[in-house]
Formats: sequence, structure tokens, C-alpha cells
Amino acid sequence: MPELIHLEDPQEKRKSYQEAAKEYEAKLDNHGPLSLTAEDHHSIGSTPPEFMDEQPERTMGELMTDEEIETWFRKNCLRKYKEPTIRYLEDLDRCEQLTKHWRQEQLS
Repeated sequence: MPELIHLEDPQEKRKSYQEAAKEYEAKLDNHGPLSLTAEDHHSIGSTPPEFMDEQPERTMGELMTDEEIETWFRKNCLRKYKEPTIRYLEDLDRCEQLTKHWRQEQLS
């Protein structure tokens, strides 16, 4: 008897993608882009930076050096994500000078 080929149900695939996209957006809104893992990127069909694929369960903020994070933050972090990114970096106990400087700017 020939082997049956299982085709993925398009509705199930769409539902799975929608759930992953909601989780991805929630993570961005709550913790900023540095809290994303390669697994998060793959779950929505996105391609993460290459260096993340070696340890797909670790976040971008965990994998980057403080210097890389500071450069990334200054060049790439959208205004919408600055506060959650700073909170995330504080939770990781990373980039103390950057987070301290950013907090002082917010008070000014």
C-alpha cells in the first residue's frame, strides 16, 4: 500500500502563524526587539541575524556584547520600543551606562 502524504491544513497553519505573530508582537511591546530569539523569528517566517542561529533559544540581548547593544540601540531602536528595551536590558543587568543615561534623559 502506498504511503499517505499528510498535507498541512491551511487553516491550521494560518492559525498557528497568527498565534506566533501575537506572541512575537507581545514580546516586542513588553520587552523590545532585543528580547527576541531565533526561534521567535522562525515562528513567524522571519530570518534572524545569523549569529542567533547558533543558540536559537537565547535572546539577541543575551548574545550581543554591551558595545554591540549600545551601537544597535542608537542606530536601530524605534522610539516605540526604547522603554521596553531599556527595561529588558535592566532585567539582564546589561549596558548600565546606556540605561542610566537613557533614564536621565527621560527625567530632563
